[in-house]
Amino acid sequence: MEAITTAGVYLRKSSVDKRPGENKSIADQRHDLEQLAERHGFKIVAKYEEAEGTSASSFKDHDRPQYERAMAAMGRDYDVLLAWQLDRLTREGSGPMAHLLDLIDSRGGRVITTDGCDLKPGGERISPVVRAEIARQEMVELSSRVRRGKAGQRRRGEYQGGSVGYGLMAKRSLDGPTVLVLDHDAKAVITEMAEMIVGGATLMECCRWAAQQGHKTKNGANW
Repeated sequence: MEAITTAGVYLRKSSVDKRPGENKSIADQRHDLEQLAERHGFKIVAKYEEAEGTSASSFKDHDRPQYERAMAAMGRDYDVLLAWQLDRLTREGSGPMAHLLDLIDSRGGRVITTDGCDLKPGGERISPVVRAEIARQEMVELSSRVRRGKAGQRRRGEYQGGSVGYGLMAKRSLDGPTVLVLDHDAKAVITEMAEMIVGGATLMECCRWAAQQGHKTKNGANW
């Protein structure tokens, strides 16, 4: 009887899906990899799924424990590793990709992705290394565009997202960007508390005064 080829699947999504339920991208990856295994006649025996929001880019420097588990188990717990695309495995360039290719050679392993990549022992190395470098360059260019965009937002005084500090409000115009504007009610509270501190009051006394006056923090809690 012919031995069944076993497979492990690797799942990763670098951004967080805020919709309720399972991360939709992870669910789609899992479906595609199950279909890939079925087409090849592989039996899935292991699944390696990173925590949501885990990046494979050198800019994030995230730990990827599931990837490390998959690498350690290659050629031992499964025969072939299935991944959605090659950049699901790494976006750090030629070095990590060369390490993966060396591991495939030494373990007698194999990696197949849904975008047509098939890495085998003794196989050609130039194409996957080039693809890894392209993925890395894409991340470099994306990071540069993001930094430039945020610098422009700061220069124009636009709201960049995230928590807004006490004393400011995010205001969105009908035909323009969201900007931060002064919260005049909060300004009066801050001014009064600052004058109390200048006059010798402690921070605790200022907080007690704010609570007595019914003022709340930005999150609606007592000072």
